[in-house]
Amino acid sequence: VAYPVCLAGELACPHEDCGGVWGYYQLLDVLADKKHKEHEKVSQWVGGGFDPERFDVEAVNGHLAAWRGYQARRAARPQRKL
Repeated sequence: VAYPVCLAGELACPHEDCGGVWGYYQLLDVLADKKHKEHEKVSQWVGGGFDPERFDVEAVNGHLAAWRGYQARRAARPQRKL
């Protein structure tokens, strides 16, 4: 087994640049309220099909595999002397 590997998880991760934990909670509130003045704008920003309850372990493991590949390529490069 190549590490790291994700075995399980819960919920979708926050979108990049959503304002941290508090911004993410605000984003969820806006998405849940179709009458909110920012609902349409925020829905478009997140891509319309965002499901905060969704967790895709295969997608996470795909990202981790890409990261492992990057780390392996980085380790194989000759080290520069300073």
